[in-house]
Amino acid sequence: MRRFSIRSRTDELVLAFIAFFLFFVATNTQTGWLFVVSSLIGGVLAVSFFSSRATLQGLRVRALASAPVFAGQTARLRLEIENPLPRTRRYLTVSAGETPVLIDSIPAWGRIVAEVEVACPRRGAFPVPPIRLYSATPFGLFGVTRVQRPEGELLVYPRGPRLEHTGLMQTAPRRAYSARTHNRAGSSYDLRRIRPYEPGEDIRAVHWPLTARTGQLMIREHQETSARRLSLVLLNGSASATGGEPPPLELAVEAAASLVELGLRQGLAVRLLAARRGKLAESTGSQGHTHFELLARLTAEALDGSEILRLAAEKAEPQGSLLILAASPLGQPGWEEARRKRLGVTVLAFHPGPHSFPANVSLRRVQPGDDLLEVLSRR
Repeated sequence: MRRFSIRSRTDELVLAFIAFFLFFVATNTQTGWLFVVSSLIGGVLAVSFFSSRATLQGLRVRALASAPVFAGQTARLRLEIENPLPRTRRYLTVSAGETPVLIDSIPAWGRIVAEVEVACPRRGAFPVPPIRLYSATPFGLFGVTRVQRPEGELLVYPRGPRLEHTGLMQTAPRRAYSARTHNRAGSSYDLRRIRPYEPGEDIRAVHWPLTARTGQLMIREHQETSARRLSLVLLNGSASATGGEPPPLELAVEAAASLVELGLRQGLAVRLLAARRGKLAESTGSQGHTHFELLARLTAEALDGSEILRLAAEKAEPQGSLLILAASPLGQPGWEEARRKRLGVTVLAFHPGPHSFPANVSLRRVQPGDDLLEVLSRR
């Protein structure tokens, strides 16, 4: 969508009045130099009016992929501005907020890349904001603004308080954090096989005697010893968007972001489960961006908290542990699968309820005014 707007200012009106007044006086007095001055002023106004519009005519703006940022930071949005006409465009500004960026020139048939700043006060996946091109070439008169809305997405990760420790993980059964050995590639001392080297692998694992015999780089592949696991379940049912200010969902997402960041720093294998688009979504691994992207995209879903818990318990390992962030009410039906698998469960309840918890569940309630850092750090 494109739109032109012309901002007439006092300067243009004053100059137009002066030109008209001088022309009127020159006509009545037949003073030649007044005709010249009034004509020059009129020419400047005419050139400014048409030149500023011509500078922006036909320009196309495309949003390039931009790196995600955390809530509260300023994103640097990269824009490609294309000039499809055979004349150079000079002296225009581009902006996506309050701070414009000056562009000296765009060559004929050419394109440039500019970076503009976008404030990101809250998490989420947002469309690229409207881009404003402005020109008042060449004399700073009759400034014209052209608004374009390029396609694209700006991803803003949630940000929670930085944790140094938390007592929430210590309530889980010890077995949930025990080391397990799997028949997959890893870094333990149990040798699985020797195979050809692949680019990017650790050169320290090369088996040099076999490499010398075969003339091909061979590498030791060991069995994997799994890291301790942190399993988070965020209950983002339909009621998670109500029940307080800020909504329980936003508090739960901030808490999840803090716990994910702490778990990754401690070397835990983090697993995050939440509802998305009517089904259970999962992010795993040691790469923080996969977890933060899921958290950034979460909204209140039609699934209720009990159904989300049931689906998450089905994916859990028997006698494992779950840390539940209840942003929506949690009913009794959701606990059946957890009891069957003898899961150790800790609940952080952000929604006022009503909830239904078994007697053996470790529970903490979080009110809208509570200090989230203090709640999560409490032992």
